[in-house]
Amino acid sequence: MIRCLFIFVILINSFVAFSQDGSWNITLMSQYSLPYASDIWGWEDSISGRRFAFVGGWDRTYIFEITDPTNPTLRGEIPGPGVIWRDMKVWNDRLYIVHESVSSEPSSGLQIVNLRSLVDSNVIRYRNTFPGGFESAHNIFIDEKGRAWLWGSTPGNNYVIDLSVPDSPQFITDYNIGGGINPYIHDGFVRNDTVWGGHLYVGLAAASVFNPSSNSFSYLGSVSTPQEFTHNVWISDDGKYMFTTDEIAGAPIGIYDISNPSTPRLVATFKSSRNPVIPHNVFYKEGFIYISYYTDGVVIADVRVPELPVEVAWYDTSPFSSSDFKGCWGVYPFFNDSILIASDMEQGLFVLKVDLKPAIRVYVRVFQDSVNGTPAGNISVRILSPTTPYNGVTDLSGVVKAGFTDSGLYKITVALPDTFYSQEVRLSYGDIDTIDFVVGSVVAGTVDFGFSRSDCVFERDFLMCMSEKQVSFYSADGKLIKSSISNRIAVPTNTAIVCIDGKCNKIPLLNVY
Repeated sequence: MIRCLFIFVILINSFVAFSQDGSWNITLMSQYSLPYASDIWGWEDSISGRRFAFVGGWDRTYIFEITDPTNPTLRGEIPGPGVIWRDMKVWNDRLYIVHESVSSEPSSGLQIVNLRSLVDSNVIRYRNTFPGGFESAHNIFIDEKGRAWLWGSTPGNNYVIDLSVPDSPQFITDYNIGGGINPYIHDGFVRNDTVWGGHLYVGLAAASVFNPSSNSFSYLGSVSTPQEFTHNVWISDDGKYMFTTDEIAGAPIGIYDISNPSTPRLVATFKSSRNPVIPHNVFYKEGFIYISYYTDGVVIADVRVPELPVEVAWYDTSPFSSSDFKGCWGVYPFFNDSILIASDMEQGLFVLKVDLKPAIRVYVRVFQDSVNGTPAGNISVRILSPTTPYNGVTDLSGVVKAGFTDSGLYKITVALPDTFYSQEVRLSYGDIDTIDFVVGSVVAGTVDFGFSRSDCVFERDFLMCMSEKQVSFYSADGKLIKSSISNRIAVPTNTAIVCIDGKCNKIPLLNVY
């Protein structure tokens, strides 16, 4: 949505209003307390419609049915060695589970749970496998071709496993990115044979291409993440943007343009609006990112305009307010409706429902004139949403940017040394609106009109010029009244500003004959 008011402005800072009752636009459906919870994943059977949540525990993986989101039912447990870190993903009716290395107990390797038997007969069948001698991993990712990527594996670095035979996984290769980069990957994402890894200990998100015919990798490029402690990465559905977390208190989410994977470009960062706690994992779904912040819980941001992320919802799962390694470990947003599931280390399983309202973005652009598009920098702009004010100053390109979460009437004011202009617009959730103001050099106080009396003069109700000119007439509030090319033009009533060949001034500053 674009409206012209002859002051070009663009809004891009995030403003969020929220309550202090522990949630905003997210409702608790149910909670199931557990002695300890690590990562979480979900699955819905396309045949029966039954829905499940899988939660990592200290020495087991919990399997919950959440078909009724208000009544999670524990269907079974998959035993394993005692360890803090446990991760899982689903592929072809199988749940694949990994755990971090342990020294005191035997490894479970890559655990495989038959979800078909769970749905069809309520019987849980699982097996422990050790493809290629695999023992343990910090995280697991399964790409669209049915390959499991086991990050932070021991022994080795990052195992790549073929899952085409679901219950008999086969070792493919050990992934080593090359490029002189430390091969340890904490977590990663793979699509179309392009591998993006979070290289925790060197603070890089790095990319390489996997060649299936030779099982080899070609290094593409990398980028340092904001706090250089790269915990996880996730890619947008269109493959154009990457989102990263650094597991450090107060660290922002990094948002990168990866249209050229060899040179990722940081376009924005995002932080929770409330506390400087630790971001853990970030996921992308249909224009929104879902983040597990340890003691802040689940936070959702609208990134449909990646350069302008706007917080739109949150739910605090944790009773703590510190920046410690406590609270929300993971969030799973990939069900086909508004249900989310989250795991909290101290509180267990949360089943949540989100009332997702897309953000509103306003772009205000301020120009010296409408013909040449000369930007007006250092101009004060105030945007008043139904609940939240925003004050900004135009940059060198004449731009102010802001994002909001309130549907309703917005008032935009542009203040100059001797006057101000304002405009009201009604905006709804998801709107992207550009409000344009042309202030003209004279309105800003300059009296140099840019042409002499011998060029053009006023004669009664006409503007007379020696040759044809591009002439535009504006009202005092910057609205265009009339524009034409001629050497003799009738002056409309209510004219306050005239622009001739792109040079503007107030009529009272002209000599009228």
